[in-house]
Amino acid sequence: MLVLCLLQDCPEVQTTTKDPVGEQRDGGYGPWSEWSACSATCQTPGIPVIRRAVRECNDPEPANGGKTCVNAGLGGADKEETCTGLEVCII
Repeated sequence: MLVLCLLQDCPEVQTTTKDPVGEQRDGGYGPWSEWSACSATCQTPGIPVIRRAVRECNDPEPANGGKTCVNAGLGGADKEETCTGLEVCII
């Protein structure tokens, strides 16, 4: 920064530049993946049929001792739900 002062006192200017290299950074999750296919194409009574989605701790990645997404309290990296509307399997 260039400050020119003519015929008066210049104000005190303090500048600080931080180099992000080496700074501790906690991780953050990227977007969820698409849902996987269901674990079966038909429903067997008593056996759940599920599908899954995942996300990576890469937005940003933890760096220089920063917390992982789980350790930062951002929840898990995978989720699942029950597939519905399937026909009963014929055995």
